[in-house]
Amino acid sequence: MDQDKDWSALSDDDLFKLWQDEFRRNLQYRIDFEHDPLGMRAKTTKKFLKLIGMDDDLDQLSVIHVTGTKGKGSTCFFTEKILQASGFKTGLISSPPMNATRERIRLNGKVVPRRMFATYGLELFPIFEKVEENFKEWEMDKCRPNIFQYMMTLGLYIFLKEKVDVVIIEVFIGGETDYTNVFRTPTVVGLTSLGIDHPEYLGNTLESIAWHKSGIAKKDRPYFTLSQPKGPLQVIAERTKEIGATPYVCPPLSAYETDGKALKLGIPGDFQRDNAALAVQMAKRWVEEKHPGRYDFKDLPGIPSADEDIPVAKPFVLPDAFIQGLKDCSLPGRHQVVRWNHVTFYCDTASNEMSMAACKEWFKVAAEEERERLGVPVTRVLMFSMRAKEKTAGVLAKLADYDFDAAVFSSSWMIAGTLPEAHPSFYTDEEQYTFEGETKNSEKLKTCFEEALDKLGKTKRPILKAASSVPAALRWAVGAVDNLLYLPPLQACESVDEGRLDVASHVQVMVTGNFYIVGQIVNLGSRIN
Repeated sequence: MDQDKDWSALSDDDLFKLWQDEFRRNLQYRIDFEHDPLGMRAKTTKKFLKLIGMDDDLDQLSVIHVTGTKGKGSTCFFTEKILQASGFKTGLISSPPMNATRERIRLNGKVVPRRMFATYGLELFPIFEKVEENFKEWEMDKCRPNIFQYMMTLGLYIFLKEKVDVVIIEVFIGGETDYTNVFRTPTVVGLTSLGIDHPEYLGNTLESIAWHKSGIAKKDRPYFTLSQPKGPLQVIAERTKEIGATPYVCPPLSAYETDGKALKLGIPGDFQRDNAALAVQMAKRWVEEKHPGRYDFKDLPGIPSADEDIPVAKPFVLPDAFIQGLKDCSLPGRHQVVRWNHVTFYCDTASNEMSMAACKEWFKVAAEEERERLGVPVTRVLMFSMRAKEKTAGVLAKLADYDFDAAVFSSSWMIAGTLPEAHPSFYTDEEQYTFEGETKNSEKLKTCFEEALDKLGKTKRPILKAASSVPAALRWAVGAVDNLLYLPPLQACESVDEGRLDVASHVQVMVTGNFYIVGQIVNLGSRIN
């Protein structure tokens, strides 16, 4: 493809379609990192960036790099909004998206527009082609980046072209060996709450996970962590000392609330206070280093001490822009409510045990408040989708003790056989995502939930259903109380007779498990409303 080609005659939709076609073609010879050692991800990504001539360019970017088990996405969004409210041009790379692939890349607080995304995306492909002979160093005939490498590379390319002031990067998995661990001198590094997640990659102890996530620390750079259990905190202290980073534990958000009033956060959930506490410390350090004198950060009394050889950072008087940024921040799919006529969807992209426990607590409170406000009987339904694997049993166990009236386990596609555009396999046509495979996966989820109920010895059991698609799940769960004419029809491979759940006059549906099923419901809600 000619890098200098003029695409001005193409509409935004046609240009984006051209990018999609080229993206699929360029991924034909992708590296299959899903079956490669985890340790190769950062190493080969650095090699790739060097081969296309971007490794030195990265030093032009001022980076805030964030990892953790729970809350790293929220922390990135809080940090983005604080710095944007402070007048800086921001870039953000996060994952995964809910509806569209380009949601991974945000420019100045908004998803990169389709035309800009496609234009810059198309500009990268000729660069890959020009250096293809160098990929022989990897002892491969042909090599192109996989989707995660490409999206990160594209985001960095856009931020360089658009000359952003600050880049906020959310780690994909772990830290030490993650695709994003390619920056030599990030301005600030942050660690959110730790929990067991991706044990197949990171190990099944908090200490092992802390080791991996401390791996993004860099020599002579600050490393902020939320308070952690003693064992992992000791690992963080030792690992950052070994690397030569400067670690700090963040004080709680209450340390900043000197007037007795709680700070208002745009993302709901009490646990978001921890994420906000990390965000304000990282934002402060970034401003102090890159724009000294911009604010007079006056220290507040109290708090500082040492915890496992890691000092506690000093709380400070929050500038008005910091307070406004925390208040204005929003994060699609996190504790988001979507309302139809007689159905309320409580959507959250929880996907591990920690986040699922928080999601359940939020639902319990929010759903009960709505029931009291409506003053009518309600039916409560769990709508769940996830790739069934080792962690699934623990995630579903967090939900099994709640008295749902029904639970439906579904694939995350709106049209059976067609994955959401945000799904990585939308571009790679992986064979595991077949109708038969997705149907079996839904049945596995249902069985896993039944086993969790058995372990609890519950006598009152929800009605359980495995559905072949989101429309099939919705027809069964809420079709008796709401007009579903706007849903796509069931496909020929699906059962036409899905039946209907016997429900009350109002249905409350907790939608969770992965980003894609939440994205489908949020997208439906925006089209209906």
